[in-house]
Amino acid sequence: MIENKIGVFWDILFKRDIFESKQLMREIVRVKLTKKYLDNNTKVRKLSDQEFLYKAMTEATEEILGYFPGNRELFYSLYNTGNDIDLVEFIKSLNKSNKDGKMLLPRYIMDLIIEESRKLDYNNVFVAEAEKFIDGLKELIDNKPGSTFTLSTQDIVLYYALSLIFDGYENISIISNDIYREIEDFSKQDLILTIPDLGMKYAKSKFISTDSTGIAIENLLNLLNENGNLFSIVPAKFTFESTSNMEDLRNWITKNFSIPIIYTLPEGAFRPHTSIKTHLLHFSKRKIKPVEIANLILENGKYRLSNQVDVTIDDLAASNQWRTELFLTNNYKSISQYKTLLVSKIKIKELGEVFRGKSIMKGDIQPGPFSVLNISNIDDGEINLNNMDTINEEERKLQKYLLKPGDIVITCRGTVNKIAVYKSPAKNIIPSANIIVIRVKSKDIKSDYVKIFLESPVGRTLVESIQRGTTIMNINPKDVGEIEIPLLPLKTQKEIISEYNNEFLLYLESINEANKRWFSMRDQIYNRLLFQEES
Repeated sequence: MIENKIGVFWDILFKRDIFESKQLMREIVRVKLTKKYLDNNTKVRKLSDQEFLYKAMTEATEEILGYFPGNRELFYSLYNTGNDIDLVEFIKSLNKSNKDGKMLLPRYIMDLIIEESRKLDYNNVFVAEAEKFIDGLKELIDNKPGSTFTLSTQDIVLYYALSLIFDGYENISIISNDIYREIEDFSKQDLILTIPDLGMKYAKSKFISTDSTGIAIENLLNLLNENGNLFSIVPAKFTFESTSNMEDLRNWITKNFSIPIIYTLPEGAFRPHTSIKTHLLHFSKRKIKPVEIANLILENGKYRLSNQVDVTIDDLAASNQWRTELFLTNNYKSISQYKTLLVSKIKIKELGEVFRGKSIMKGDIQPGPFSVLNISNIDDGEINLNNMDTINEEERKLQKYLLKPGDIVITCRGTVNKIAVYKSPAKNIIPSANIIVIRVKSKDIKSDYVKIFLESPVGRTLVESIQRGTTIMNINPKDVGEIEIPLLPLKTQKEIISEYNNEFLLYLESINEANKRWFSMRDQIYNRLLFQEES
């Protein structure tokens, strides 16, 4: 019934061309503030009188919410539809169905945080941008009635929404603050929850990182008391990215805090807002060992953990990266051996250039002099130059994308990781935006050697560990540039390449011979069906 009323409430506003989440939220809060005003200030309630309701609304809300975008009849309809709608359910429905809404924490993850928090001793709790935790926030608060909770938001409408939802709670204070700026005059906290905005960049400041997630986490970690704990949702790139000074931030964290858990969250946990891979991290000022790494699995609305492994904070600090895939992979022993290998290593970005191909729209495909390398043109480590799409464009606009012999191409989107070396003398082929190009300029390393390493079990695991997507790959050129390649002597590289190529040719010949035999024997069997005489 509540959901039906929410839908009716939206439909009333939709007919007035009011569609944005912020506008819908503003009007339900306007209705609720009007109801509270009437409950507190009017003995004679003429709820059937449109003029009476409209006047009460203007007195109660226009100073704080601005002018109402309609007439008396519209507000009368909204009030009678929305005055008994549950605000928590409204926020949940609004943000689950609108991409322009807030990124809400799914209930099963909130249940996990509540369960983990029961293991902790806390009295002062700060929930940053509290609207993101709305599904289960009451349960968290009711779980610890003797504690003091501070709920923050940057949005004035949500400030009043939270005030209405928690009206009557004496242990709750609601504030307006910005966790992406230095927080001053704020008491130390025992427990903090946050879901920082994803992917926002800020100007260089006193914070270590310029990334929104990094800024928020550093800011809030500094608010913890000597035994404090912080739970945060972070994008996958937070665990391995070196740009935006993320590596320095991770070093600072591992030196000053424990990380009891790093859980990889299920695919699509925050749809429709984002499909990127995300993690739940628990930071603590207490010395907690070990670090538990696991995948969080959703089954029938409940969570369970899988592939759990324990590592030390030193293991994380050693590589300056917290790539969970490297610890959870079946190749973990090989990865560990590779990390401790007493051989020089070089980052791909130090070999030359790393760049993404050109974005080609469907309408751009037309007869023209330039061919486009797509994912479908790479198969079994080889590039197929047949049946390629073409475009008609000025060469000067494509100059920086034109492939050169020796370029390594690696798919960065799709479902399967493919790698090949471009060896054609053709000078009119460009990669699509689904392809990352590694252009080796160093004389100390061969392109084929890099390709062989990247398609090895260790190399593939390293590539998979930098994926920002879940089922669908999403690899960033900058992250590819951070992968380290063992720098073996040129003679050894050439020997490896030669042996690889020889064995690959034998493999292809064997496949070809097997196919010939199969097709021949198959035809003989079919012929027996037609020409078999009765005995």
